[in-house]
Amino acid sequence: MLAKAVHNAAWGQLRQFITDKTARAGAMLVAVDPRETLQTCPDCGTVVAKMLPDRTHRCD
Repeated sequence: MLAKAVHNAAWGQLRQFITDKTARAGAMLVAVDPRETLQTCPDCGTVVAKMLPDRTHRCD
C-alpha cells in the first residue's frame, strides 16, 4: 500500500517540477485527460477503439 502512495506522490512532484519550469520559461503547461487520447486520429479526428498492440491508424 505504501508503494502506491509513493508512486502517486512521485508523479505529482514531477508535474509540479514541469509546471514550475514552464512558468520560469514563460510558457504554459496544459494538463490533458489521458483517457482516449491515443484513440483519436490526429488527421481526421475520428475516435477509433484500439487495443494495446494496435499502434497505427489509417484514415479512410
